[in-house]
Formats: sequence, C-alpha cells, structure tokens
Amino acid sequence: FGLFPVNVLDNLFSLALGIWAIAASKSESRSVIFCRVATYGFGVLAILGIFPGVNTLFGLMPMYGHDVWLSLALSGASSYFGFARNRHRY
Repeated sequence: FGLFPVNVLDNLFSLALGIWAIAASKSESRSVIFCRVATYGFGVLAILGIFPGVNTLFGLMPMYGHDVWLSLALSGASSYFGFARNRHRY
C-alpha cells in the first residue's frame, strides 16, 4: 500500500529473519534467544530511524516513517517473549 519504504536489501533481510524465526521455533531455548536478539536489533533500527543522517542505514536500506513504529512494536513484542514471559514459568 506504499506505507513502508522497501528495497531489495530490505526484502532479503526480512526473508532471512523469517527463515531464522522458523528455524528457531524448533525449541524453546532457541526461540528465546531469537526473541532477545530481535529485541535489541529492532530497537537499534528504531533508534537509527529517528535520526536523519542514518535513517537510510547509510544508503543501504530505508528506515524511516512507519518503519520506525513497526520496529518499536516488534522490539516490544519480542522483548515480552524473550525476557518477561520467561520469568513467569511454572
């Protein structure tokens, strides 16, 4: 719909992340590690998207506009499954 700026590198990054997520889904410990890494990764992408000088990741991948909000939401969701949910086990 034109809400998110994308390019080939962005699509390849998303594909690789999806493949890693599927591979990590085989065990709970790998899923937790994936979510913890995704928390920090998406958090960094959201912070970089705020600053005008680096919001295209140095010309490689667009990271501005709605991508910032999406990265914040993904960072929040993955932090829940990577950190908070893990504490409340019985």
